[in-house]
Amino acid sequence: MAEPNATTTPAPFDLWAELEKIAAAESGGGGIVALCEIAVGYKVYAAGLPQAESFFATIPGNDASQKTAKASADALAQVHQVKAPRFGMQITARRDGATSRGVAVTWKDNRYFNVDIWTEAYKQVVGPSIKAAGVTQLPWNGWARLGFKPDPFKHAQGEAGMTDTDAQGNKRFPQVAYVVEVFPDEASAHASAAADAPSPVLPSDGNAPAWKPESDGWKAEDLQAIGVQLVEELKTKPLTQVAAEYSLTVADVLVALGEHKGKLPPVAVAGKYKVDVAEVSKVREQASVIPF
Repeated sequence: MAEPNATTTPAPFDLWAELEKIAAAESGGGGIVALCEIAVGYKVYAAGLPQAESFFATIPGNDASQKTAKASADALAQVHQVKAPRFGMQITARRDGATSRGVAVTWKDNRYFNVDIWTEAYKQVVGPSIKAAGVTQLPWNGWARLGFKPDPFKHAQGEAGMTDTDAQGNKRFPQVAYVVEVFPDEASAHASAAADAPSPVLPSDGNAPAWKPESDGWKAEDLQAIGVQLVEELKTKPLTQVAAEYSLTVADVLVALGEHKGKLPPVAVAGKYKVDVAEVSKVREQASVIPF
């Protein structure tokens, strides 16, 4: 133990410990589950240019397709007076129905992940992941889980390569999106995503906190008792109208209907009742502390 007034030498930077910590946080489980498109083509990098308008996909092996895409990208680059387009891969994760670590995303738009095809990030991370997933032609469309790994070029630089920051402002290596797995259909994707949903955090004594409905004046037993009645109401009215008429929140109506412990994926439930998928995800997360 150091003496009270002694100074201690900071521990040296441990690259591999840092990588293990990042791998656990960024790649393990969770990730993004979404309807994705994977394509190669020409990317124009210009400030203020929407992502959806700056990438021109090609069909590998099709010379005509490649010439058309390159000509379009070159023309756009000239309009914006920026450097020549770069050839690479783009993974697009569609916002609608997407989840991140099992919770519905709140993105304003789709997410786009680009990597130049000549980089180590493509050669070591992105390319091999797509091959391992069984993708045999591009463009490819389907449901997939995306994970994130440190850019291999940056982490080879050690601490100097930590030029990015995480949500808490901590320094980290720039992250590269890659394909963890692909799903045969939407239902399989959402079933897998549901397993990622975080469990409720219990108090230190290990006992679940008493759950209360969001709606004023309602108790858990009230919601349980009114479930059958709400089912009848929903035969002729939308859920949001029923909620308003009973002075209930959408989440509490879902609980009364038993959807907090339902078997359908959150997106399917949201579609069934025409409500936000985030409301379904919220009650699913609380399922273990709802007493019925």
